[in-house]
Amino acid sequence: MFAELWLVKAQSPARTQPPAGAAPPGKTFRDADVGLDKFTPTPDGGGVVLSTGIHFRILPEHGAPIFTRIGLQIFIVNADGSFEVQEIGGNFDPAENFPGVACDYLADP
Repeated sequence: MFAELWLVKAQSPARTQPPAGAAPPGKTFRDADVGLDKFTPTPDGGGVVLSTGIHFRILPEHGAPIFTRIGLQIFIVNADGSFEVQEIGGNFDPAENFPGVACDYLADP
């Protein structure tokens, strides 16, 4: 699940705008993402990604963050493309909670 969120986030623009002439959206939130990602290849064809910083910090229009993943995490990537994520320290809301948190916030009038 986290890998899917990470991939979607990596491929998504930081901010999106409605098409010209479209009505503005009802409710929105934004993501503040700041950090450092460092990839080190391993001799077996895999690698290690050291990722530290603010990975997800979902902020509603007004108020406190509703979802956060902040801290140090390490991705161990195997040569076959499979990987393991180790959260070393910080504040990590469970990645599987993100769809429910985001949808609940956007659906609440």
